[in-house]
Amino acid sequence: MDKANIRHLIGFAEAVRLRSISGAAASVGRTQPALSHAIHTLEDDFGASLFHRGRAGVTSTEAGNALAIRVTALILRLRNAFADALKKDRDEAQRIVHGLTSGQLRALFAVDQQQSFAGGARAFGIPAPNLHRSINELEQKLGVELFEKANFGARSTQAGAQLAFETGLAFRELRQARDEIARIVGAAGGETRIGAMPFARAYIAPMATTLFLREYPNYNIAIIEAPYEVLVRDLRRGAVDFLIGAERGEMSGAGTIEERILQDELSLLMRPDHPLMSERVLSRKVLAVYPWITPRISSPLRRQVESLLGAAPVSAIECNSYSAARIVLMNSDTLMLLSKAQARLDIDSGLISARTLPGKKLARSIVLSYRSDWNPTERQSALLQQVRSLAATSSSSGHTPRALYAKKGAERKARRQYSER
Repeated sequence: MDKANIRHLIGFAEAVRLRSISGAAASVGRTQPALSHAIHTLEDDFGASLFHRGRAGVTSTEAGNALAIRVTALILRLRNAFADALKKDRDEAQRIVHGLTSGQLRALFAVDQQQSFAGGARAFGIPAPNLHRSINELEQKLGVELFEKANFGARSTQAGAQLAFETGLAFRELRQARDEIARIVGAAGGETRIGAMPFARAYIAPMATTLFLREYPNYNIAIIEAPYEVLVRDLRRGAVDFLIGAERGEMSGAGTIEERILQDELSLLMRPDHPLMSERVLSRKVLAVYPWITPRISSPLRRQVESLLGAAPVSAIECNSYSAARIVLMNSDTLMLLSKAQARLDIDSGLISARTLPGKKLARSIVLSYRSDWNPTERQSALLQQVRSLAATSSSSGHTPRALYAKKGAERKARRQYSER
């Protein structure tokens, strides 16, 4: 969670709105010298001048505008969260937010994340007495209990969980602000965290990252692997910026947008000398004879397999890892339904064979998923566009552009040169 001082941020936002530091100081109940010092502290923290100062007052710089947009979003989210959780009107909630300290909000977030006072203190580097004092002060100020004792640690109350969740999202806006300001001043920095399901990990996510970093070499990208339920939870709380994977529909939850970017056709994977490679007709009865590798029950691909067979396979290995599945496929008569793109290297090298199933509508929609209230930075928008462009140039048959895979001769040459170093 960002450590910027919320009272400094509120005073800064008022100065942008009123174009006056003295007017903002009066509005937030501070002296002009105190607010001027607070703004200088923010300028040092964000590494940019935030105001043009003149006799007529102040006007925000480009960096100041970028920060003001994010701080305004932060304050609005906190105001609405406290109004909803405490059943207060918006004006009263605004006064509550203006009276909060960063220490109180960090303590709330820390204990909620760890479900433990001791764990929260360790994980967030907050002295335990300070954390307890901040929570006690916050509960007294709000008039509600935020945590209750549990057998092992603490458990967030409904109000505590709601406020901590919204606080985490609110302060993610400051990470976005730091990214925008770094771009404006020409500094290195910025980060995007991509949640990548198996199809995305095979091509689109790594290739989009590669192409994007050619243009923005000092940017940080994390490609996160996890089950869908974990990734979508992290998406909702802002720990992941967007997901790439199969469409889930209602499973994605309220407040999440699924943008279709690609229609991916599925093929039947098997070893090259599998008995079914010589079969002309692959009927449901024939396919049901063989063992299968299937994804987890909650996966859309699992439903495709069961639709193809008319029921769950009699003999199945549940596996979401292609690196593990390929070993089983190469050494048995097991079958797997998957996109060619995910097995492209093995298919091209002859280790795995793929058969289409004529007359069967075996396809899935690949989507970009993101929060409906997410406001990406300029560089995040460029990365999203790179993902969309790659999806548009990838055919539904599983073809991937040659840019990803070098010819075998070039690969051997590269390996030889590397080994001679």
